[in-house]
Amino acid sequence: MCDSKGEIIKNSNHYRNYKANIKELTVKAEEKFFSIPFSKEIIVKLKMDNPKIIRDQLKGLIHLRKKYTIDFWNKAVNIIHKLPVIKVSLLEKILEQIKNRDI
Repeated sequence: MCDSKGEIIKNSNHYRNYKANIKELTVKAEEKFFSIPFSKEIIVKLKMDNPKIIRDQLKGLIHLRKKYTIDFWNKAVNIIHKLPVIKVSLLEKILEQIKNRDI
């Protein structure tokens, strides 16, 4: 429901690619993260913590791997590995803080 006239409301679920196979995305994520410690554990935990939005989380994880260098990931992995719940948005905040600290 709109609060004001002329406001556009989008159903973001409409734009999701349901053809993206979860297994294929998992393999792609594992390939991108093979050199990062605890990467398999992080991917498994990400999938377990977000069962309804696995595709989005895996795509986001792959995007973050492209966005941040391996040095940032290696610095962040000890923090990430200890998190009780993992979401891509939280991972991005951690990586951004590390990036800002290193600048």
